[in-house]
Amino acid sequence: MREYKISVRQICFSLVAFSLAIKMIMLTAVTASISGRMLWLSAIVNFAVDGLFILYILKISEKFDGLDFYEILEVNIGKVGAKIVFALYAIIFFVKAYIPILEQKTFIEITLYETSPTILTFMPFFIFSAYFCFKGMRAIGRCADIAVWLTVLAVLGLIALTLQNADFSELLPLADIPLTDVLSGGIKTSLWYFDSLYILFFIGHFKREKLTKTKILGAFAIEGLMIAVFTAATFAEFGVLTERQFFAPVKVGLFSVATLNIGRIDYIAAFVIATSNVFAIAVPLVFCTYCVNKVIGVDGKVLTPVIINAIMAALILFTEKYLYVFFGFISGYAVYAFAFFAYVVPLIMLFLKKGSIKR
Repeated sequence: MREYKISVRQICFSLVAFSLAIKMIMLTAVTASISGRMLWLSAIVNFAVDGLFILYILKISEKFDGLDFYEILEVNIGKVGAKIVFALYAIIFFVKAYIPILEQKTFIEITLYETSPTILTFMPFFIFSAYFCFKGMRAIGRCADIAVWLTVLAVLGLIALTLQNADFSELLPLADIPLTDVLSGGIKTSLWYFDSLYILFFIGHFKREKLTKTKILGAFAIEGLMIAVFTAATFAEFGVLTERQFFAPVKVGLFSVATLNIGRIDYIAAFVIATSNVFAIAVPLVFCTYCVNKVIGVDGKVLTPVIINAIMAALILFTEKYLYVFFGFISGYAVYAFAFFAYVVPLIMLFLKKGSIKR
């Protein structure tokens, strides 16, 4: 009998807790720099595409009677073929983790330290990340059970602070922003999306239940709604200056009445977002570890997550000053590889046979 590693509830919570938190720092500013006042629509476009593929993956997975993604590949293209595909996915997840980790490092050092931190300040994260990766999907689910409430309260708090100074006329008119700018904003910021990748790797690891698709898509819709409201409210507060608010959680409440009278209570929300992001930025490395373990044919070994996190730590250490350079490259070129593995490869599953795996 298959041992399920995560529940439907935990998948829903992980989308809201981690996929939401990871979009809270720089996404708004970057999208605004491309899409202007229509940044919220760019976010909705990305969520709509991801949502359609999440629905598709959940529906197509029913065809394979509980097999996970690796087993589906193994049945159809053999062990060698499955290992090659998973090796490529390992690279995708590793690259997907890079920008958010560097983004989180910069956010913590710039906003949460009164004095200049040392170059090694962020390095203990990789010790935690290696342990998190070792524990695998179960760790994602268990941490999501707690982190979801922290993330939701923090985001709602930031939105509430923003609304006090928001002028929603800044979002008008709606007709004079070219559709090409909206789509370009969606494409160039899609690095923060591709949440369907996680669902692809969750299939076969959770037990289907009543309304599974409805629950997961509902959680994804909540995530999308909160990001759309947050980005719109941020632009309503800062207008054309939104593209300069790279660390939004400590900017949106700066001039609110509560902040001016009580103190920087927005820092509480920022700290909570940073805490949730400790788990969120490690999630792609969990899946990277899972893929590498499948490729080399081991399960639950300590060495794999240690090596992966050591490589990432070294990369961050030597490239920390080039966040915007690497972001420009990944958003301009590598994002198309992401789209291929997140969208095109799952479509190929339509033509694969069911098969079975001896357990």
